[in-house]
Amino acid sequence: MSTTTNSIVSNALTQLGYTNVSGLSSNWNDNSNTLTFNFNSAANAQISVAEYISSTSEFQDGFNEFISLIASLAMSDMGYTNINNLQTVWVTETNELVVTFSSANVYHSSAGNLYLSSGTFYVDLDNYGNVSYYASEAYNSTYGWLYGNIYDLTYSEKETIKLAFWMIDS
Repeated sequence: MSTTTNSIVSNALTQLGYTNVSGLSSNWNDNSNTLTFNFNSAANAQISVAEYISSTSEFQDGFNEFISLIASLAMSDMGYTNINNLQTVWVTETNELVVTFSSANVYHSSAGNLYLSSGTFYVDLDNYGNVSYYASEAYNSTYGWLYGNIYDLTYSEKETIKLAFWMIDS
C-alpha cells in the first residue's frame, strides 16, 4: 500500500505547489485511519516562509523565557526557593550567563535559611559547559552583601550549571 499512499501524497504535494520532492515515504494506519508521511526535501515557490516564522523579537522573547526557565531550574536544584523577578542574559557566542533576581531564599550550611535580595550571578562557561568563571552577589539583612566565586561552588553545583548549559546549547 506504500506505493499507493506515496502516489496520493505526491499528488497532494504537487497540488500544494511542491516540486522536486525527494525521499518521500508514507504509511497508512488502518486502526486510526491516519496517513503519515515525510520527505527529505522539496521546493515550493508559492509559500513565503516569512509568513510562518515568528518575528525576531518574538523569537528572542521566547528564547529569553527558555533561558530563564533553565536558570530557575538550576537555581532550584542548587537550593534556591521563592525566586522572584528572575531575569537572564545569555551570550551564545561566548557562553556567558548573567542571572539577576530581586529576592530568593537559600539554605546555607553554617548560616541556615537566608533571605537574599538584589542577587546577581555571572557565569562564564567553556565550550563543554565547564564553569571557567563564576561570581555572585546578593544582599542579606543580617550579613550585608554576600559574595561568591568559583571556589565556593560545589562539584554538584558545577554539574548543575553544566547540565543547564547543555540544555541551553542544544
